[in-house]
Amino acid sequence: MNLKYTSDGRVVYHAAALGIVLDKKNNTQTFFEKHDEDIVCLDIHPGRNICASGQMAKTGKAKIIDIYVWECDTKKVIANIKGFHLRAIRFVSYYIIYTY
Repeated sequence: MNLKYTSDGRVVYHAAALGIVLDKKNNTQTFFEKHDEDIVCLDIHPGRNICASGQMAKTGKAKIIDIYVWECDTKKVIANIKGFHLRAIRFVSYYIIYTY
């Protein structure tokens, strides 16, 4: 699934190598532009406006695949995880552990 919503109602999705944040109220878009190849997975933290996105490998660089964790508001990179995966990052997910 490539369409998510922030806690304040903005839409987050990806197209090619861009992470896109759409503010429907103001009819504006902002872009996360750090990926250098197509984004193939995206998730957003359920309680905060933080995204994680993973990409395909560039031709000839099958072992250098980026996962970025970034703020939806500022597009600031929180983390860049790379060097562990081959060919593509097909799935990223935040999960919540509930304790009672």
